[in-house]
Amino acid sequence: MDSIDKLLKRFMITNKEISDTANNYHRKIQSYFSDTSSKCICIDLACRMLKQSPVTQTSLLDVSGIKITAYKKQYNQIKQLLGLEIPVTFEELSVALGATSLKKDCEIIYEQINERMPNVSKSILVGAVFYCVCKASGM
Repeated sequence: MDSIDKLLKRFMITNKEISDTANNYHRKIQSYFSDTSSKCICIDLACRMLKQSPVTQTSLLDVSGIKITAYKKQYNQIKQLLGLEIPVTFEELSVALGATSLKKDCEIIYEQINERMPNVSKSILVGAVFYCVCKASGM
């Protein structure tokens, strides 16, 4: 059993897709970063890319053994090394900006626009819709 699998087991993550993705990420970056922190970040990235959250980022940060600023820096470096672009979600934006009541409106408008213009960048569209809904609601 690979040590990243032991870490997944510790967090009670049994999803094979997360396991395979995290192991794949870790194989690609293991020569660049410390062992435990990079494993935690690979699990974090796998969960985010697969839009699943069986473990919190706080738990992964605690186990990684590094400070939050170092974790964020290493997280961004690994994400860049792997060429990953994690899509922004309405939930993340609404929680970060304290506008959780706008999430449903954003999703409805997003779906309508996305049906008409399917080739628009998803991240840009999410940001634009969120901004417009915030402005329309007086935020």
